[in-house]
Amino acid sequence: PLNSTKTNMIAKLDLDAVAIHQLMSMEKDDAAKKIYLEGHNYYDYDSPNDFSFVSLHNLTQSHTIDYTDFQAYRLYESYFGSADFSNDLIIQIFERSGPFISTTATQRNLALNVAISSFVSYMSALQALYFSVSRCASDVTSAETAFDGAVALLVGSVEGRGRGGSAYLEGQMLYSVSKRNCEHFHNCRGRNAEVNLDIVRVMEEGQSFLKQGNCLDLSKAVESIDSLLKVPLIQSILYFSDSTISMQSDDDAAGYVATMAALPILDDIDSSSANTIKSGMDLTASTSMSSESKEDTVYSALGVVFSNPDTQGIVDCE
Repeated sequence: PLNSTKTNMIAKLDLDAVAIHQLMSMEKDDAAKKIYLEGHNYYDYDSPNDFSFVSLHNLTQSHTIDYTDFQAYRLYESYFGSADFSNDLIIQIFERSGPFISTTATQRNLALNVAISSFVSYMSALQALYFSVSRCASDVTSAETAFDGAVALLVGSVEGRGRGGSAYLEGQMLYSVSKRNCEHFHNCRGRNAEVNLDIVRVMEEGQSFLKQGNCLDLSKAVESIDSLLKVPLIQSILYFSDSTISMQSDDDAAGYVATMAALPILDDIDSSSANTIKSGMDLTASTSMSSESKEDTVYSALGVVFSNPDTQGIVDCE
């Protein structure tokens, strides 16, 4: 149960993602980029300015986000060599530069969807969760707002009020990625993903710990959520490297972005396997590798990662 006006407004950031997707599908890239940079649906009533929309772009900027002092952020910043790693990738998609120079409009649209759900939603939710832990003992009100905000950033508003969310998979945040993945892997629970049910359960536990002032157990709950959130990221690599999917050229750029979203995690476990996966899903090399070879290459490398005894402590492999 999320009751604050601000939390409900944060959830509406995924309406910006919906608008961006619709505009990109009409090849109105400049209008889509404007919404990404300036915002359209989330007005920050706490801002000292008279008129201030919060945008998806704001969530990617190291100088505008509230908290970066947690391991995942440092890991991604180190891997990509930039504090604004999410924005760097998204701007390349908009501007058809870097690895996206030869991509089609459809490819860039799908790639942008993945970038928002697997980079922006994922990292901004983690920022809110770890900020909540940092304020648990000193500012409970701020901690509770941040914790509820993390839920909003993971689920968004498009999923609606029904249990499990929209039956039509309309969401644009990380929650929707899990739902799409579970359809592919045939392990949905009702109309939701099993991992989403686990995330919601631990979120509810964490919210309870926070209200009780139990900061130690809150911290443990956030670590569990962090582990669970990595699941859809790695599932997405399996999905996009599947030979039945990877033969569809429209998905090439989306598969590349999904891979980049998980590579810092994989590199931290086994850099050699991460490099193999990166090569297998390289957007510029997608036409030179058959879909079967891509699948074999990526699946074998991920098998090495899963067999590493350190992996279970980082991502919920079950």
